[in-house]
Amino acid sequence: MSSLRHGAPVQMSGWVYKEGKFLRSKVRRFLKLRGSMLSNHHSDNSPASWEVSVLECPVCAGSRANELVIHLPGRKTSFFAANEREYSRWMEALKSAACRSVNDFYSIGESIGRGSFAEVSLGFDRDTGEKFAIKTIEKRGFSSREMELVKREMSIMKSVSHPCIVSTYDIFDTNTSIHIVLEYMEGGELFDVIANAGTFSEKKAQLVMRDILRGVAYLHMHSIVHRDIKPENILCKAKGWPLTVKIADLGLASFVNESGDLIERPGANMKGTAAYVAPEVVRREPHGAPVDVWACGVILFIMLSGRMPFYGDDDREVLEMIVRSDIALDGEEWSSVSDDAKSLVRSLLQRDVNKRLTAQAALNHRWLESNTEVNDEPLNKNYSGMMSLRRRFRRAVIAVILLRRMSQLLGTSAPISADDEVAKNAADEGVPQLADDMARLVAGVPLANSDDARFE
Repeated sequence: MSSLRHGAPVQMSGWVYKEGKFLRSKVRRFLKLRGSMLSNHHSDNSPASWEVSVLECPVCAGSRANELVIHLPGRKTSFFAANEREYSRWMEALKSAACRSVNDFYSIGESIGRGSFAEVSLGFDRDTGEKFAIKTIEKRGFSSREMELVKREMSIMKSVSHPCIVSTYDIFDTNTSIHIVLEYMEGGELFDVIANAGTFSEKKAQLVMRDILRGVAYLHMHSIVHRDIKPENILCKAKGWPLTVKIADLGLASFVNESGDLIERPGANMKGTAAYVAPEVVRREPHGAPVDVWACGVILFIMLSGRMPFYGDDDREVLEMIVRSDIALDGEEWSSVSDDAKSLVRSLLQRDVNKRLTAQAALNHRWLESNTEVNDEPLNKNYSGMMSLRRRFRRAVIAVILLRRMSQLLGTSAPISADDEVAKNAADEGVPQLADDMARLVAGVPLANSDDARFE
């Protein structure tokens, strides 16, 4: 369980009373306090009739016994706790929630990253000056389904704590935005570091993959599937070697049941980035933890060969190659790679889920054993194409952001949670070509007629 620096967001709920419209009768209402958000309900499981931020709508003590006065926009309303003990509990919780603004503890600096749903800024602790990454999610235009996903992400982020996973230090939730304070990974994305270095060795690939699999094994041990393991979500603490890498972005993560399948209807939406999607996901079959292991295999393939294992002119070709084509490890680019390394690649990119290694079993593979001698000479590969791919991905993200903002201005809701949905929603807006190109770019595969389909 992750321990937040300034305490967990306040969580409280319970029955209170408010005055009725006739003869000062009292009617029951169920209040829920989640972080700084206070909501009013007619029953303990009914939708909220209103929701406000206690940061913007102060709650104070009333003049009558056990009275809580809430200053709503344009009016104020009173609630009464059942007894003095409950009144004290509510006042303490509300006072604590009203003091939990991100700006009370952190100063927010320049933007260091942007996605379709969030912006990441450099942040500084106001007392110590320590650096953090602050992820800000604006709620405007979010559908109820998207808010469910965000809340699930926050729940998972608060529940994990491991040296190979980016740490979550604080969460601040208001009625307009969510601020998540994260460990600052100054080295940036793994493939940017590799591309800038220009060279890579099998030994370095071994060290990096060991840490990635350690983080994945931890998640799986706690019944969590990441579902979006890809180079953009592997971050480096610093740019120098030996690299310390950590898994980031639990936005698509989900829990699994006792059978190991995701706790949601499989195949409802294809989650993840096409080039790293496992074959069982493409086939719309029930799936779980093995999808992360497959994605690790794709990353290892790229690190050792400098190429993508599955590629094509569009998403459909990439996905078809994933379910039909065998990986080839006998080309010139594999000539200097050890047999043990190739063995692990094959075991991770095994189409049969029952034959694919688990993350823990992969850590016990001969190639990853700590006493295994691995060549540290630079592999003769061209990694410059990784930077080209990264630039295309960033352009695609900007396009998705623009599409989302257009949708908000038009008053429509366009959930962009999977590559196929990007294409569908954009097509609905009357821009099918943009949608097609965006889907390809977000998937990390080149557009038609591109000459670098395999990082060449």
